[in-house]
Amino acid sequence: MTRRTLACCLFGILFALYSMLGHAQDLDPEILLERYLATGDNETKEQIKERYPGSAYHHFCNTYELLHVNNQKAKELAEALIRDHPDFALGYFALGTIYGNGLMQYSTAIIQFNKSIDLDSLFIRSWTNRGMAKIKLKDYQGAKEDFNKAVKLKRGYALGYILRGVANYWLDDDDAMLADFEIGLQLDFKALSSVLGIAGVAVDEAIERAPENVNYYYARGYAHFANKNYRTALDDFTKTLEMVSGSSEFHKYAGASKVYMADTEGAQVDLNIALGINPDDPDIYYYLGILMNDHQDQPSRAYEYFNHAIELDDKNPLYYFERSKSSYNLMDYPTARDDVNTALYLNHYNGDFYALRGYIKMKMGSPSPDYCHDFNQAEEWGNTYNLKRIMKKSCQE
Repeated sequence: MTRRTLACCLFGILFALYSMLGHAQDLDPEILLERYLATGDNETKEQIKERYPGSAYHHFCNTYELLHVNNQKAKELAEALIRDHPDFALGYFALGTIYGNGLMQYSTAIIQFNKSIDLDSLFIRSWTNRGMAKIKLKDYQGAKEDFNKAVKLKRGYALGYILRGVANYWLDDDDAMLADFEIGLQLDFKALSSVLGIAGVAVDEAIERAPENVNYYYARGYAHFANKNYRTALDDFTKTLEMVSGSSEFHKYAGASKVYMADTEGAQVDLNIALGINPDDPDIYYYLGILMNDHQDQPSRAYEYFNHAIELDDKNPLYYFERSKSSYNLMDYPTARDDVNTALYLNHYNGDFYALRGYIKMKMGSPSPDYCHDFNQAEEWGNTYNLKRIMKKSCQE
């Protein structure tokens, strides 16, 4: 064997070992859990459950997914998690988050975050959530110190900068507030949407002081959009389009806001402009599909738009759910069932998905216990359908 051949073999072995090590690190439960908390990705959550069944990480996911859905049940699960795993820092983090973000009991939340930090001082989200609880209790200097720790622990932590900007607002340090917002929104403008309630007044002040900064309007508009305040969101997106023309993102969200406000003509114009600028954005097809489904009574066209969205992103459960609605409207119930089943596979905690599947099963002649089970699940998780009448008629024991 020549030296060159031997070198190539050694390189191949080392590369394989490196790849295996990287893959193993990707499957580390703490890395997976951080990914789930950062993105809300249901596939990652299910991966944790499948790879670490019965573990503290598994039970954490079962607990955390109930936040804002059933806070009392989530609290009970978090307390059980702590009893079974008293040295698991994330159990106290989960309970603190439920007390703070869910039950609005901020002093009790801080006690739990203190315990989490004592066990694992490197877990960034305990510092972040404790800081938010301190803001609610008007301990602004204490909150700033927690956010300082968070941004030091994680480079490029957008939410940490945004929240530190909020603390600086309450501490009357406007220059520091603007600097933090500038960094945080540049890193990830969508991060504001999860904390709009606590950050909204500070962002409004930032816009008053720096009205030329288009990122402020964009981030605030998206935050309102994500929180379903579509008219307020549209005001901000309209402002961004006045400041910067030719942005597919600005047109997309302006159009999407108009979809939900039933401005069909305006929505069509903005979304078509966005599509012309960026034909590879699956969300544009998604919003066009909703426009066809819900406002223009064109389920066939809607189905095609959702097809395009799924071709570009086959992991989004909402795309399958909306395509299922198109098939349902076209009376193609087997296809509708397949799509809503895929939506539920990707996210089995959405009440609307269960409600639609229940209706599909009724149309397909399933036994009442089968579709009534779906209606009951829909009621448990919350839904936008009015199921009371049909459940009273068809699901009485």
